[in-house]
Amino acid sequence: MTLRELEMCATAGDGRSRRRVAKRLESFLSRSRDAIANLEAEVTEVLRRLGLRRRVDEWTGTASEVGIPSQMLCTSSG
Repeated sequence: MTLRELEMCATAGDGRSRRRVAKRLESFLSRSRDAIANLEAEVTEVLRRLGLRRRVDEWTGTASEVGIPSQMLCTSSG
């Protein structure tokens, strides 16, 4: 089910269906956070294996603040 479909169910339904949609959204959010955490760990490990210590520091610093890096990882380090 897409987020748009969940939104349509919530607006068209009664209180019970809205609670059901809210529960589904919470589940979606939880799975999304888990996926982001796993991706951050994988990217950090790849950067370490490549010996890009500065990029690891930038990645982990940014990731802890907003969940994703604000810079492109393929830029030249200077």
